[in-house]
Amino acid sequence: MLSKYRKSELIITDRLHGMIFAAITSTLCIALENYNHKIKSCSETLEHLKYIKYVENIYEIEENIKYLLSTEFEKYDNKFALNQFEQIKKELLSYEN
Repeated sequence: MLSKYRKSELIITDRLHGMIFAAITSTLCIALENYNHKIKSCSETLEHLKYIKYVENIYEIEENIKYLLSTEFEKYDNKFALNQFEQIKKELLSYEN
């Protein structure tokens, strides 16, 4: 599945895993609001990835497609996540003592 994402120019999805796969493969993505909070919450975590656009209104799709296709973006960098995992590790180790 990740290979399919890498080969895609742009993904439009209302599914959380679709947005996550786009993020880690550096695939341009428009993530649509859906019936639950998952995409919105995750989009806030990934807002530093400018190639992922969260939209609440379908009328925002066209302008975001134009923006994404006309802009160059840095590839995915997992440093933001590694820092969070390091904090979790420290917390867990503090419980061993």
